[in-house]
Amino acid sequence: MADFRKWILALSVLALVFAFTGVASAQGGVGGEGTNLVCTAGTAVPPQIRTEGLTELVGDITLVCTGGTVPAAVVAGTAPVPQANIVVNLGGAVTSRLIGNGGNSNASEALLLIDEPGAAGLTGVGPYESQYLCPTPSTGCQAWYGTVTNAGGTAPDITTTAGGTIPAANVYQGVITGTYQVTFFGVPILAPVTAGTARVLRITNLRVNGYSIESGGSAFEAVFGQISVNNVQVSVTNPQVTVGYVQQSFAGSFNNGSNSGALSTTALYQCDPLTDSRVAVLRFSELFGTAFKTRVNGGGVYPGTVSATAIQNVPGAIYNSESGFVSAFSGNASGVNGALVSSNGFEAGLADYGTRLKATFANLPAGVSVYVSTVNLIGADGTAGQPSTTGVNFATGGSPEYALLVSSENGVDNPIPTVTPNAYTDEWQLPVSSTGTSEAVWEVVQALSNTTENFDFGLYVTFSNTVAPSPSGITVTLSYAPTPTNAGGPSATLTIPRFAPENPTSSPILSLNLCTTALLFPYVTTVTGYDTGIAISNTTSDPFNTPNQAGTCEMYWYGGPPGATTAATPVAPTVLGAGGVNNSTPILTGTTALTIASQSTGVGFSGYMIALCNFQYAHGYANVTDVGVRNIMSSYLALVITDRAYAGGFNIIEALNN
Repeated sequence: MADFRKWILALSVLALVFAFTGVASAQGGVGGEGTNLVCTAGTAVPPQIRTEGLTELVGDITLVCTGGTVPAAVVAGTAPVPQANIVVNLGGAVTSRLIGNGGNSNASEALLLIDEPGAAGLTGVGPYESQYLCPTPSTGCQAWYGTVTNAGGTAPDITTTAGGTIPAANVYQGVITGTYQVTFFGVPILAPVTAGTARVLRITNLRVNGYSIESGGSAFEAVFGQISVNNVQVSVTNPQVTVGYVQQSFAGSFNNGSNSGALSTTALYQCDPLTDSRVAVLRFSELFGTAFKTRVNGGGVYPGTVSATAIQNVPGAIYNSESGFVSAFSGNASGVNGALVSSNGFEAGLADYGTRLKATFANLPAGVSVYVSTVNLIGADGTAGQPSTTGVNFATGGSPEYALLVSSENGVDNPIPTVTPNAYTDEWQLPVSSTGTSEAVWEVVQALSNTTENFDFGLYVTFSNTVAPSPSGITVTLSYAPTPTNAGGPSATLTIPRFAPENPTSSPILSLNLCTTALLFPYVTTVTGYDTGIAISNTTSDPFNTPNQAGTCEMYWYGGPPGATTAATPVAPTVLGAGGVNNSTPILTGTTALTIASQSTGVGFSGYMIALCNFQYAHGYANVTDVGVRNIMSSYLALVITDRAYAGGFNIIEALNN
């Protein structure tokens, strides 16, 4: 049903275009009603162009030509139909794919069509003709004056021989002749002459570097095309036309694990292990309705399953996809048979995939397994063309928004998904490089073009209580894909679409913190004749299923001689391990480490000490006594200073999801 509605819309727009321009038929003719051929340039529907895009399709340019005369020698068959060079200059760098043909490597996928071949339903013989490609883009193809008969009627037209009946080539490749320029060489121009008839030249598959126009900015700016016709006496009315409007199209953001609100940087703790816990949702938002596109019209097509023929082959139809005009050409005396395909397999007009969305991860800690959803997350499916609601359910093939994980950002024709999910349904574990980086890429295979949409993907983590901390935090950058470097010009090898590596959304989204216990020993002294014994126990072994941990304790000393009236010289922190002071052996669960204060401070200290232990549950005991324990002894338990971030047993995931 969705495809049918889009076709109706496209054909309706096409009919309106021709009604507006007054084209009653697209055919040749003779007569005396005019001396000058007058062509009016226009663009039916200038599209919105993504400023982040390097290969953005602009609107088709049409030249609707009326009047003129046909030279007597042409009518007599002693001279061919006059040929013109038609030049288009764009307001940004031309990036139409280089297909090559006839020995010219700069021949591109940009095409010029004469009289709307393949748009059956319009009046005249032209729309009922097959699409015949001129095989020599450097020179064009010679055509003669003849008569063509088909379902559109009988009319004078360009033919392969003088006085013939076989239509001549009616599709011409554009040759990229400058950074901003495409030239269609040797296009035969047969004046329609008769009042009420017109010759229509359509230029399609022009791609432009949107970033070269707006440099990644957020402004709304018109993109212009300038048309000139050489070698034939033609007056072009309105030679500068608007072919699109460039504007920022993408925004990234991060939601909490329940997808109910914005995410603050999440602090996880190594001593609180998690298993397949959704800690964040990555959100890709389009800023206008046609920013996220499927590979071909209608969507629902996975990469690698697209038949290249008869997909989008109606001149002037509006498709709202990454692909443009795609055709399999019919062969005749001056054309070639089959699709226009480059030597490395790229086809004119056909994009290699739909819009791709990329999440780039950095600072992934060792021992932490990070997963992403292989499809986007939704609440309930939309109805009647409305987007899905926000939620955490996995989308299905029937969802209006549907995106699938692919194996790389620029791989062509990959099965979906090409990656092996983990044990959790619809999740995939990120492979991590030696530098702690990774990426995930999803391709849009279903989308709505009449509304702005969000594509949400879940981020999940699993780790044990033995994992090392990573307080710097995992960083995620959201952007389009692919983002190759030096890719802002036409190419015969780079894939389409592609994007500038600009305007990404980046944020640290979670950190894995060390579990600690802070102990306050409120009175410690080593004045002459006295010392303080200190014991710290690791009590993570208990009957409450507390994860066992181990670590050392950093001891910080504050104070000086008793009754001092000036600041004392600070005492350097010391480490207490299982073997005593300045020993790095971890204090194992269920064991106690012992020391005396004088081993850290020397004689003459009086003050307090804070021990920061690298395990969750520590308890301390102190014994102040005269040396040798002869007359005086006083003991106390150390005070536990609450970890303000962790708060002892606080369930961070529960907090995230509320």
